[in-house]
Amino acid sequence: MIKTKYDITLEIDEQKFELVYVNPSKSKQEDFKKTFETYNAVIEEVQDKQNEIEFLNTQISLNADLIDTLEDKDKKLKALGEQRKSIDKLKTLKDELKILGKKELDLDVLSKERFTICITGDGKEKLIKAIEDKSINYYELMDEIDNLVAKAKEKK
Repeated sequence: MIKTKYDITLEIDEQKFELVYVNPSKSKQEDFKKTFETYNAVIEEVQDKQNEIEFLNTQISLNADLIDTLEDKDKKLKALGEQRKSIDKLKTLKDELKILGKKELDLDVLSKERFTICITGDGKEKLIKAIEDKSINYYELMDEIDNLVAKAKEKK
């Protein structure tokens, strides 16, 4: 027999919550996958910008050393102009990264979405209130719920 629902009891500080873990439907899985892919694209963009910033920082540092050694005024002015462009580009990248940082993957957001999709039962609303009151993050909560579901699967 294949089970798609698991009755679990979650305990937080001596308080018990009777919940039902439901395997998400195909459409819910697709919705979650789209959300994850959106976050994943942002993560990749953030990593690319961080790599570019690291490269520019190194380049600016090396160019500063080179500029100090130049004696020809024309070459020095040209190098300073290039250095200025690199610094401007660095500032632009940092500003873009700041904006992306607000969108960056938040595991708690994804875990909350998964909680919403997979958890039902009489204790769900009380649990949501307890989560807020006790400042529990959804990532840790879903990790605990996954452990409870794994144990429920072993029992069958």
